[in-house]
Amino acid sequence: MTAIKSLYELQEVDLRLAAVEKSLVDVRAKLADNSAVNAVKARLARVQEALDASSVQRRTLEREAEDFREKLKRMDAKLYSGTVTNPRESEAIQKEKVFTLGQQQENDNRLLEVMVAIEEAQANKGKLTEELVRLQTEREASIVDLKAEEEELAREAAELTQERAEKSEDIPPVEMARYESLRKSRGGQAIAKVVGGVCQGCRVALPSGELQRVKSGQGTVQCNSCRRLLFVA
Repeated sequence: MTAIKSLYELQEVDLRLAAVEKSLVDVRAKLADNSAVNAVKARLARVQEALDASSVQRRTLEREAEDFREKLKRMDAKLYSGTVTNPRESEAIQKEKVFTLGQQQENDNRLLEVMVAIEEAQANKGKLTEELVRLQTEREASIVDLKAEEEELAREAAELTQERAEKSEDIPPVEMARYESLRKSRGGQAIAKVVGGVCQGCRVALPSGELQRVKSGQGTVQCNSCRRLLFVA
């Protein structure tokens, strides 16, 4: 087997190996990517935080509402029990009652707003919880498939790595060094097949003399355009 044919076969293995390794990287990235679940968890945590804050606010407003009721009850007791006979004192109590009623109304409005916010937050929490369960279920199923795919790709990569090592043994070190150098500088393709007199690496037609040299199989020939090693099947 000529050196160029051996190199071409090695390149075929290298291209397959590169594709498998890329797929393996992609699969492992997907296995590590839990962003969709984490995003919903973060949203759920924010909703729960807001819900907790609203619940604290509700309890505070409910205590204040009770305080207003007790305060108004005491005022009414003074006004209607007959114990307050001084008109000026009675007028002062009436003014305080009007002011307290205004505070009570404002407190009730705020409490209503908080209750609406709690109701909306609880509904949102329910939806997010359902979404989280769905995503976690889908994630668990995808992990099973991805791990199976990872195992298969790892096995294939190991086999191709072994095949590459075996094919490399029969290639002279000088040719191997040139191949590796070209592979790095030519995007992983050091050798271009010649079809119909055209280099498949750069799609440029070869001069007749260069084409004859390639067909003769005597030594390695580089494309004048892309500098890849040329191979005719």
